[in-house]
Amino acid sequence: MFRASIVEVADRCCGRKVVGACRGGNAQTSWWTPAVRDAVKLKKEPYRALLACGTPEAADRFWTTIRRLRKRKQCTVNTVYSGDGVLLTSTKDVVDRWKEYFEDLLNPTNAFQRGNDVVLLASLARDLQLSLDRFPAAYEVAGMKISTSKSEAMVLNRKKVECLLRVKEEILPQVEEFKYLGVLFMSEGRMEQEVDRRIGAASAVMRALHRSVVVKRELSRKAKLSIYRSIFVPTLTYGHELWVMTERTRSRVQAAEMSFLRRVAGLSLRDRVRSSAIREELRVEPLLLRVERSQMRWLGHLLRMPPGRLPGEVFRACPSGRRPPGRPRTRWRDYVSRLAWERLGIPPDELEEVAGEREVWASLLRLLPPQPDPDKR
Repeated sequence: MFRASIVEVADRCCGRKVVGACRGGNAQTSWWTPAVRDAVKLKKEPYRALLACGTPEAADRFWTTIRRLRKRKQCTVNTVYSGDGVLLTSTKDVVDRWKEYFEDLLNPTNAFQRGNDVVLLASLARDLQLSLDRFPAAYEVAGMKISTSKSEAMVLNRKKVECLLRVKEEILPQVEEFKYLGVLFMSEGRMEQEVDRRIGAASAVMRALHRSVVVKRELSRKAKLSIYRSIFVPTLTYGHELWVMTERTRSRVQAAEMSFLRRVAGLSLRDRVRSSAIREELRVEPLLLRVERSQMRWLGHLLRMPPGRLPGEVFRACPSGRRPPGRPRTRWRDYVSRLAWERLGIPPDELEEVAGEREVWASLLRLLPPQPDPDKR
């Protein structure tokens, strides 16, 4: 009885969306119900009569039909989503969501029960365990608790090092990668996989918008480029300020960029049109120029930070100890310093002095020219 009541309330208040509940099974046309089809037919008949004869009687009949249809009960379908924003399509999921909603409504808890994620850092596992031991008691005072199923441990080291951390006798799983604030962090400290993930996400966006936006002739180029700037570019370049742009990375980012722009321009690789010509035709700034400008803008922020600010301290830190054999990796600090020298002509020893002048640094970045296009297509 309780289940039937909840289903009835859910249907009356917010409804249920059944994916593919239409002829053909297409979720995009599930709104095309027999009632909608009959209403459209009823409206088309007086409209065609009005076009055929154009008499005042035909016009009165047409508008009378329209007003009568609008006075009827509107058949609207409201969707139900889970707490994580996932669309619910089954009766069981809808009922469970309503149970959760009524339980939260009738049994209010502390507003801080669902706090933000917390990241603990330490040089030694012993120090990290001591910090972790203090959290459960402090959380219980605030009405919260640590979710061990959502907590993970990771060691930043080139070699695999075991780190056993416990929360109330439960051992946290140790992982090689984890995502925080939308960025994938690797235990080896590399960013290549995060860059590949960004490119893959941007490619998925382009595939989703390919027929409905990218190659749709009814849409203007202005509308397509607006979607390119507001959806595709942020998806591709999220977190790019801290990327170390190798030649491979630059080539892949440019390939993803031109894959979208080339389709907007109605071209393909077989047309053998250079990327610079396509950007000039569409009046689009090179994406690599935007990346370089953002990276050097963040460099200016770091150099102007006063002592004590954590990002500035990390940027200026010089780790001690012996490095492993082989060619050292390119640090972001070395990469962006070389970038400022090559693109702005500022030597590393004068970089902090020039970046200290905010207006001067901003004007230099605004006047930054694009690099010569090596593309031969």
